[in-house]
Amino acid sequence: MCHAVTALYMLRFYGSIFFMSLMTVDRYAVLVHAHNSLFFKRQSIRANIALALFMWTLSLGASLPTIIFSQVKNESDACTCSVEYPQGTMWKSFSYIELNVIGLIIPLSVMVFCYSRIIPNLMTMKSQKKHKAVKLMVVLVTVFFLFWTPYNIVIFLTFLHQLGYMSSCQWDQDLHMAMQWVETIAFSHCCINPTVYAFVGQKFRNLFLKILKEWFPLCFGRYTRVDRETEL
Repeated sequence: MCHAVTALYMLRFYGSIFFMSLMTVDRYAVLVHAHNSLFFKRQSIRANIALALFMWTLSLGASLPTIIFSQVKNESDACTCSVEYPQGTMWKSFSYIELNVIGLIIPLSVMVFCYSRIIPNLMTMKSQKKHKAVKLMVVLVTVFFLFWTPYNIVIFLTFLHQLGYMSSCQWDQDLHMAMQWVETIAFSHCCINPTVYAFVGQKFRNLFLKILKEWFPLCFGRYTRVDRETEL
């Protein structure tokens, strides 16, 4: 069970990052390289399934060290499931570097590069919705940066602590306490990000309000009418 819980934990961590990066690259390919977009539109269902399986395979590969070295520790008052890397090896330091590189540097670089190319391309279009699309992209990058940067800073400080810097007991306690907070904030991004995609987008918001109007006409009917008047 310890291995299973760790596997689900890490697969969700890396999987969310890889798929978010994939979605960003897909938007970049369709909007910036529109002349090649027919290739992406004609992809078969099997090709998309294969791509999704490849992303999960990458997630599993990145998670394997943590999964393998997780074990149950018999404490004096209870049993705990934690990751115990072999002494005298670089696995622990490697895991911290991996978290920083894959968890922040790569996805943030992908988002900044792709959206920095997408936004100028959108601004040249005559569509009235281009400003809302730009707003969505700015919000996505900002939310990702705000939620994941504190976690990665604490990971990097823990890496320095592992190397012998800031080696006092007070630092150890402070980093342990900080990790509880920043990890909760970072992992809640999985809940926040779909909400941002959904409610910043006008199409989804209108459909959602339409459903609410059908279910609760007295409460939400007025908001749907106001939204339609705004569109007109």
